[in-house]
Amino acid sequence: MSTDDRLALLGGAGLFLSVQGFLFSTAVPNPAIKNAGWFLNSGRGAIAVGLACAIAGALIGIGRRDMVREATMLASGAVLAMVAVLFSIGSGSIFPIVIVFGAVIIVGPMTTGTLVGAGVRRALGVGNG
Repeated sequence: MSTDDRLALLGGAGLFLSVQGFLFSTAVPNPAIKNAGWFLNSGRGAIAVGLACAIAGALIGIGRRDMVREATMLASGAVLAMVAVLFSIGSGSIFPIVIVFGAVIIVGPMTTGTLVGAGVRRALGVGNG
């Protein structure tokens, strides 16, 4: 694994952890929902994580020649961080489903953003490649 791969992996983890940390810190406590700030517990949280991933993907698509590898590493870091947070707050009995849905919310927008960024790069002739 190259240094660029490690940095992208850490960047993805940092991206997820920063958005998830913000959601935890701004969540309104709800006695009916354990861990009300968890991004899958609200539409607001899912949108925030998806939007952050889409923006990061677009930036990669615009500026990077090896965008597929970098976006894959970034998304992988975000998913690994999501799994770590999930198990730290208590995974519950449906954790495999939670991991799949969380991964879809991370990887889908990341892929879409990367493709949109690559299209912008090609259309405008910007970026390195």
